[in-house]
Amino acid sequence: MASEDVEFKCHVSNLAMDIKRYELENAFSQFGDVIEVYVVYPSEHDYDHPRAYGFVTFENEKSMRDAINGMNGQKLDNGIYSITVEEAHSSRRSRRSRRVVSKKKV
Repeated sequence: MASEDVEFKCHVSNLAMDIKRYELENAFSQFGDVIEVYVVYPSEHDYDHPRAYGFVTFENEKSMRDAINGMNGQKLDNGIYSITVEEAHSSRRSRRSRRVVSKKKV
């Protein structure tokens, strides 16, 4: 993988079903320049993933690491559930039962 292909992406899980992309971006932008944000909402038949999850891509590794350390275990917008934030890893799993609803390229 060439250095320009490296992504500094966080996987954010346990999100509320009504979270908006801009809310996730606002929460994570305090750690650095956010390049891309998207949220995946489970379909009504996706019982394996009853909560939404998302990905936040940063401009550099330091921002990603700071976001992981600063946001893991926090609650967004006075939510009930604590979110889990970790480094995202490439995956080729099927998304046939999920729908991507909100995506932004900055």
